[in-house]
Amino acid sequence: MSKGLITSGAYVAFVSDIALISKYQTRYAFLQNLKIKSLEGFLYPDTYKVDTEKDVIDQLVYLQLETFKKRVWEKASTITPPQGMDWYSSIILASIVEKEERSNKNRPTVAGILMKRLQLGTLVGADISLCYFFEVPYSDCTPNFIARNVADKTNPYNTRAVR
Repeated sequence: MSKGLITSGAYVAFVSDIALISKYQTRYAFLQNLKIKSLEGFLYPDTYKVDTEKDVIDQLVYLQLETFKKRVWEKASTITPPQGMDWYSSIILASIVEKEERSNKNRPTVAGILMKRLQLGTLVGADISLCYFFEVPYSDCTPNFIARNVADKTNPYNTRAVR
């Protein structure tokens, strides 16, 4: 995508617009019956070609959701999620694992550890999750940022302090 096709904040505003989410929920089975405030987690990252003469964000979100449907949902909808989880919780956990562990090789181990903690009812302890509350980019969720905020029990996404 060329620089300048989307103004700062416009994409996030679009994917967080409740009316637009509702529109997409009628179109996609994987969004139905979910109480979500954002399409985040369903917007498949890839390289997309869009028509710059039309609404770029609308095209991009449509393409991302279609790709999610083809690459994730069509497979995930036939798989039984881990015990005690629904498929949406599995998507959330996968997102946490993806950001918590950068190495593809280690991700299954990290996922197993986090699943075990969930099953035992203990704190999940995924550092990356606390950054979600602050809406900071992944690149800004540094060890120093995490250390400054790790004890914050008012942050509902802080899995080191809140179950």
